[in-house]
Amino acid sequence: MSEEKTSITHAQSGQAHFLGTDLSNGRSGGHIFVTTTTQKAKRHYKSRAGKTTPTMKAPITKLVQKLCLKGFCTPNGVPSCKDGWTTLDTDQIISRFNSINRGIQNYYRFVDNFAKIGRIQYILKFSLAKTLAKKYRISVSKVFKRFGKNITFRTKSTNGKTYVVSFYNNHDWTRQPSA
Repeated sequence: MSEEKTSITHAQSGQAHFLGTDLSNGRSGGHIFVTTTTQKAKRHYKSRAGKTTPTMKAPITKLVQKLCLKGFCTPNGVPSCKDGWTTLDTDQIISRFNSINRGIQNYYRFVDNFAKIGRIQYILKFSLAKTLAKKYRISVSKVFKRFGKNITFRTKSTNGKTYVVSFYNNHDWTRQPSA
């Protein structure tokens, strides 16, 4: 184990970072009163037990910083054009943005703040729109008029079959702990 990465954190007041998620002690759900009986004296005692649930949250600011380092947005989270991908075909550009979007959403599907991943989807969607706008030398609004709100592209393969590539736009932001 690495000494630099290993840290001891107080469970009730601190927050630990583990496997890309922030672990902390969640909200208190009140107190439970438990009645216990001793064997020798046959006395009943009421004791109070804390009822807190641990929470796992996606580190949204760290994800935005990572997207910034990769060139998808500014440090403030404003989407920007991915210049290196403008030379690719349109279906390849959409597929690359899709793989990043789906990968992040699948990895963080179980976290308690999954709905906040919508910000990451927004950054990727508008970064895709700005990349296509630069590729075709048109405005972002014209990209949405040309490709639709989900940025759908239809193309024919070499054998004559038509296939459709579109940006995956998640609408179900419910947390799925078993995912």
